[in-house]
Amino acid sequence: MDARPAQRLPELEGLRGLLSWWVVLCHALQQAGYNEAGLGRGLRVLAHGDYAVDVFIILSGFVIHRLWHDKHEPYTIFIVRRFLRLWPAYAVCLLAALALRPCIAGILAHAPLVGTPASPEYIAAGRQNWQSEQDHFAAHLLAHAPMLHSAVPETILPRSSVAFLGPAWSISLEWQFYLIAPLLFWFLKKGRSLAWLLFAGLAGAGWMMRYTPPLGIWFPMEAFLPQKLLFFGVGMISHQVWASVTVSAERAAPALLGLAVLVLFMTLSIPLALWIAVLASVFASQGLLKTALKSAPLQFLGRISYSTYLGHMLVLWALQSLIFNARPAVDSPQMLVALFIVGAPLILLLSAVLHRWIEAPAIRFGHQIFHH
Repeated sequence: MDARPAQRLPELEGLRGLLSWWVVLCHALQQAGYNEAGLGRGLRVLAHGDYAVDVFIILSGFVIHRLWHDKHEPYTIFIVRRFLRLWPAYAVCLLAALALRPCIAGILAHAPLVGTPASPEYIAAGRQNWQSEQDHFAAHLLAHAPMLHSAVPETILPRSSVAFLGPAWSISLEWQFYLIAPLLFWFLKKGRSLAWLLFAGLAGAGWMMRYTPPLGIWFPMEAFLPQKLLFFGVGMISHQVWASVTVSAERAAPALLGLAVLVLFMTLSIPLALWIAVLASVFASQGLLKTALKSAPLQFLGRISYSTYLGHMLVLWALQSLIFNARPAVDSPQMLVALFIVGAPLILLLSAVLHRWIEAPAIRFGHQIFHH
């Protein structure tokens, strides 16, 4: 018998909201011409939306392992419900991104922002994406339709993971994990300690080899499942510990906070340290982080976080195109202020609409069709 019954964890909902807006801010900075080097030392972490995505991946490992642990759904039910969780909002945003291609073309054709500190690599990447989309439009569309674009080697289809709708590279990664998760969990349950050791070894090997040939050449965005399996594994193991631990919250939470600090100093891994700190807040009975994550604003942002993550670039593209047309000589600070001050309410509105009319009904439908 597990020590912990199924219960809602509002701290994780709040974490989703925080992470989604970290990604929004990162992309607003990039669109306004800022990169890590152009920010003050204390602000450079904001330019690392990849850190937020890594924590999202850990969180997914935790949640999906918990779902399987609590419900043991048959594979067909699990995969259909997961598909309905991801695909409808993804499809709407993908179609909207295709409709906004004239805006994107105008942004790429515009001269760099006045006084921009943007790196040439970022500008070049955007133009490479566009060129690949133009040259291989049908192939990109075919790879995106089943959400498998990040599993296509870039030696076969250049810029496949980030074509059309850049943030969707991680949605494809998530889908890759869903496709194998029930089989993986069954193997881990049957094999016990040896299976977990084997899984950890394979996940670690994928992580160590993520930059080296052939993975580093085929999948430079690190969006192929073996390259990120380690982060899913951290989430899975975190749930296994959370479900089994019997120590009191007052003893577990401070120890985990201490571990988060040690991990940060030893590995310099901000995503891993942040995840452990949030896990500590789950165990804790009170605390500043727990209170913040359970606050009403973060709970709301967490509920609509998937739509925010998928849809925010649509708003940023449309708004930036309008700004360039109205004020061609706009500089980076002005662009950033406009994108965030004007864009943030529009992103919230779009996210709420997508969640209310697309995402939530699809989730409900997934529960209804297999309701017993």
